[in-house]
Amino acid sequence: MDQLPPARPPLGIEPATRACALTGNRTLTSWFTRRPQPLSHAGRAVLPSCFVLSALPQRTLLMVLDSGSQTKSHLVRLLTYLPGRPIAEVPVGPQLLYEIGRLAATLDKTLEEFHHPKLRCLRREDFIWNLRNVPLLEKYLSALGQNRNREMVEEVLRLFKDEVLPKLSHFRECVNHGDLNDHNILVEPSEPASGEAAFRVSGILDFDDMSCGYYVFEVAIAIMYMMIESRDPMGVGGHVLAGFESVIPLTPAERGALFLLVCGRFCQSLVMAAHSCRLHPENAEYLMITAKTGWKHLQQMFAMGRRAVEDLWFDTARSYGSGVPV
Repeated sequence: MDQLPPARPPLGIEPATRACALTGNRTLTSWFTRRPQPLSHAGRAVLPSCFVLSALPQRTLLMVLDSGSQTKSHLVRLLTYLPGRPIAEVPVGPQLLYEIGRLAATLDKTLEEFHHPKLRCLRREDFIWNLRNVPLLEKYLSALGQNRNREMVEEVLRLFKDEVLPKLSHFRECVNHGDLNDHNILVEPSEPASGEAAFRVSGILDFDDMSCGYYVFEVAIAIMYMMIESRDPMGVGGHVLAGFESVIPLTPAERGALFLLVCGRFCQSLVMAAHSCRLHPENAEYLMITAKTGWKHLQQMFAMGRRAVEDLWFDTARSYGSGVPV
């Protein structure tokens, strides 16, 4: 392969910047034709995202580097830069959780306008990170050994197959970002309403896990990841849900599946982390980020019980006055 594949226009927006690597002088040269535009929906700016910079025609995209003992060729992929800090680095309160929920819904609405000849490629039937594929985790359960954690995951898989999969036809389809975690959402300081530090969502990273799914998948994924570092993990869901439903109110069928979908995402993250650690123990610190608190949160959800967790989430969402019936 001697050149990068053509960059896919994010959300139907043509790439704004073009770049190539010149092997002759081993430098990276870029040409900026105009500033990247933010994602937009209904004529309004939503949020900026990174662009993959497409290559100038008739130019090689291999960069040759001499390391002294040998010469290696490298494919070059250049992305635009987004300012901001990951929300993992800032305190997250109810208002920011609400904005994250609103972001998730607005992003899914925006992706409805994403058109591309290869859009069918997002129907990733066996993609392990698509929430509909939670049952595929069965082949990786050996990574957990024989313990209470494995029993809990097996219970989630059983309930998921019995109660979620039969209802998929009742969920509304969309294209999901699929990975709105606390390292993929950027924030910048904003004017505080009180004396406390305030932040606003300023950008979205990492569209590699995009796939065809359902609205309720996106909010479930966002809830799960926002729970990871929260000091009040069980309370997170209501604030995220309120923000999401301010844009896309969930149907009764979608609401009824939310608890198991959040549990399913915990299982995906925890099981695949354990499996990946067996393959790449040198990356254990990164791979086990979710596991540091994830098992505890999943256990707490089971200990509280489905009805209690749902009541907490739905009552909190209703307190925002979104007008969504419980």
